[in-house]
Amino acid sequence: MVHFSSNFVNPLYLLGIILVCQFAHALSLSSVEGIWALNTTRDSQSLKPFLLRCGVPRLVAPLLSKAFEKDNIHIGGNIKAGIISVELKRKGWNLPVNLQTDATYFHDNVVDVDTPRGQQSCRMLKSSNTKLIIEKKGPSSNEQVDEVYELIEKDVLLQILRHRNFDTINTEVKRYFHRVNE
Repeated sequence: MVHFSSNFVNPLYLLGIILVCQFAHALSLSSVEGIWALNTTRDSQSLKPFLLRCGVPRLVAPLLSKAFEKDNIHIGGNIKAGIISVELKRKGWNLPVNLQTDATYFHDNVVDVDTPRGQQSCRMLKSSNTKLIIEKKGPSSNEQVDEVYELIEKDVLLQILRHRNFDTINTEVKRYFHRVNE
């Protein structure tokens, strides 16, 4: 029988710890959770049409669209518990109007988010390791915005922003993001 001294760590124990850490790291990389920056090597669409449909003035929409391209998206929380936070981190610019760019969503709970045109009632429709769908109703009674975040490759996140006005045409914008290492 082999006895280890108290100063010696069993190599199998260390190997087990290393494997658990690698598995946990691999899981975090296969999730929508993380910090995401616009991927300039992929064909992302401009936010301008989406912003115009949301009521941003025609002269401001192109400038605001460019400003949003610099920002990172932070997705965090606990997917299994159904608690997700989504935040747009502004980089070096601010809006002169009230636009809430962060919220924490809970399954089946409504969260109010402030916009320059009024409040939106938001709720998370789906959350999994690879996909997150948020529905935002308002500020007008016939208006809705859907935000979809989907992991389409290991470190590639697809964001789909869909504006629906039930009286007129729908607008959809697709943008690609890459994971940013912290």
